[in-house]
Amino acid sequence: MGVRINKCAGGGIDDTPLGIGYHWQGPCTDIAKYPTYQQTVVLSRSGTEGSTHDDSITVTSSEGLPINVDVSMSLTLEESKVPHIYKKFRRDLEHILVTFMRQTIREALQETFAK
Repeated sequence: MGVRINKCAGGGIDDTPLGIGYHWQGPCTDIAKYPTYQQTVVLSRSGTEGSTHDDSITVTSSEGLPINVDVSMSLTLEESKVPHIYKKFRRDLEHILVTFMRQTIREALQETFAK
């Protein structure tokens, strides 16, 4: 899916997502692309899963002990929400997954393990 971005005349983002295919793009427009197929985020200590470095999340148990957790999460973007996602983050999906989603997962795990 795509989001049409108007860079001239005050700017703005078209609320209607662009489907698959060819779309006109002039000097004052840009198109941000987002995949709507299933994405999987793997946060693992192992270099053979996810990225090559340690992406595991360390949380603290209710006893105060640090625990390393390997996590994976699958998600699919709802096509009608793609313009809203662009408006909120102004970044590509990869950046959203490694920053916002990682932090959201970390907070949920910390809250769960603290109990």
